[in-house]
Amino acid sequence: MGHPARKTITKLSYRRERRQEAAIVVNSRSNLSLLVLVLLSVPLNVLARNTDEDVVRYAKALDVASLDETLHSEPLAHWLRAGPPQLEDLRWIPSSNCDEKFVGSRAENPEMPLCVKVSYTRGPVQGWLMIVVGTTEKGVSGKPSLKGGLVDIRDLPAAGIKDEYIAAHIPRLSKLPVLLDEVSYAAQHRQVIEYAKGLDVRTLDPALASQRLDDWLRSGPAGSKTLAWGINLDCDAKSSTEPRSRRETPLCITVAFARADFEAWITIQIGTLAEGPNGKPELKSVSVQRMGADETERRTSAKLSDLLRLLAQPSFPGTDRSGD
Repeated sequence: MGHPARKTITKLSYRRERRQEAAIVVNSRSNLSLLVLVLLSVPLNVLARNTDEDVVRYAKALDVASLDETLHSEPLAHWLRAGPPQLEDLRWIPSSNCDEKFVGSRAENPEMPLCVKVSYTRGPVQGWLMIVVGTTEKGVSGKPSLKGGLVDIRDLPAAGIKDEYIAAHIPRLSKLPVLLDEVSYAAQHRQVIEYAKGLDVRTLDPALASQRLDDWLRSGPAGSKTLAWGINLDCDAKSSTEPRSRRETPLCITVAFARADFEAWITIQIGTLAEGPNGKPELKSVSVQRMGADETERRTSAKLSDLLRLLAQPSFPGTDRSGD
């Protein structure tokens, strides 16, 4: 009597979200063709799937220049830690559908994005970056991109206070260092925010009656109990790319609020980064824009007293020059 046929078990690993395994038992030579047929029916990307470790390793090695063409070539992990951001406590976590709520069945959405979420801290701030590295169907593939990110204050002393500070959204990777500096300054110099709240609106616009800025906004144009205050170290001078010293860097306050379907924000220069608030405050701009709209629908003015009018007429694109 011959030896019993040796059993061979082949395990086919599917992606993490499927969480299923198939075992094929080959008991005789006649079943070999069945094994080959089944193997040929499995997509190559399933057999060569990316593990979580593979995805994270790929994200860490990404060239920052591939995410933002204004940056010099450097591995992302090194740039975040040793480059201008100087981040701490980095955590890299693969994220199916980039942390967005899944709608429908997976069969209906085979090409959901695959992301790596990078959470971090730096001193008094915390935040995250969401980087698209491929799709859940194909794994790591295509051109990587920054989907978004956030810089926020951590460890605030009381519940509800956080609503009064602006959490900075990261439009592109090269903006991360200055946004970190702005939110850090707001966390470490909260008296500057209090100084801005107490500004007399008449010093910003002689057409207005004397009143504290925060009181004027809450009882008038904003009509809201929630105002978000933040630091702006370029005073919205987006075209400025030259590095400046602390003495030359302007210190501005931005206060933002939402009303109905619109968002509005006011930027005021109150001094310099080196000296803090000093001299007469200067209104830089008042802006109103429909939520979700692009910049072509934004209306701006150089007069604080124009805010109510801009809120009443936010649908006309362009810049309002009546305050010049």
